[in-house]
Amino acid sequence: MAPRHGPKPPGSPPGKVAGATRRKEENRMYSKISIKIGTTTFYFGTLDHYAIYDFLVDRGYTHCDAAEVADWAELAAIGEVYDLPGAEIVIEE
Repeated sequence: MAPRHGPKPPGSPPGKVAGATRRKEENRMYSKISIKIGTTTFYFGTLDHYAIYDFLVDRGYTHCDAAEVADWAELAAIGEVYDLPGAEIVIEE
C-alpha cells in the first residue's frame, strides 16, 4: 500500500513526521497571557483566541472587549499590558 501523504522530504530523520519539529519550534515562539480578575490569575496561550474570548464573556465583558483582547493577545509582545477595567492583562513568557 502506498503512503497516504507521499514520500518524506530528503534529509528527514527516520521515524519522524516532516514538519513536526518545526511546529514544536513555532509553538515556543508564542507566549502566555495572564488575566487577573480580583485575586485570581488565569493563564491562556496567546493563540487560544476562543478560550480567551469565552473566558471574558463568561465574566461579563462585552463581545467587543473580549474579541479585542483575544485579537490583541495573538500579536502582542512579551511584557505588553492591555488596559481593561477590572482586569490586569499581561503577555508573559
